[in-house]
Amino acid sequence: MLLMANARSYKNTIARRFIISIVLFSSFITVFITTIQLYRDYNSDIELIESELEQIDSVHLNSLTSALWASNQKLLQTSVEGILETRDIQYVEISDDEKTWVKVGTVKSGQNIQRKYQMDYHYKNKDINIGSLTVNVNLEGVYQRLLDKVWVILISNGIKTSLVAFFIYFLFHQLVARHL
Repeated sequence: MLLMANARSYKNTIARRFIISIVLFSSFITVFITTIQLYRDYNSDIELIESELEQIDSVHLNSLTSALWASNQKLLQTSVEGILETRDIQYVEISDDEKTWVKVGTVKSGQNIQRKYQMDYHYKNKDINIGSLTVNVNLEGVYQRLLDKVWVILISNGIKTSLVAFFIYFLFHQLVARHL
């Protein structure tokens, strides 16, 4: 009788250690995979922001330079407001050495990416610098999107990993522990 009680106690200890090991390893894997996914999402968002900033250079800068050369305040204002509508862009300004022509938005504190584009107008086979376009992107939106995703990713990875861990435990119990 005492021998049977010791055998059950030993089996329970092995089972408990096995379950704890599976849960700890599963938790580690869940956190590791979630970290990798969030890092990839962060890089993807930063690449998208960089792409949008390059697009400003290739798409908008020439028309803004022409509008500045013609002193078309209304076209400058409309174009800059359109740029401000781009995700995460918080501030856009066009200025020259003498004055600020247009500025929309506000610069928020925190981590920002700022780009300054030189506005060079081609006139009589010369490039004349007539001003600059400043664009400021706030990274708060990137961080907020990551925070919104962290719980979804963590919970879904946790569920997947837990299901695999329970399946391994079930197989171990059926194939090995039951026969001990």
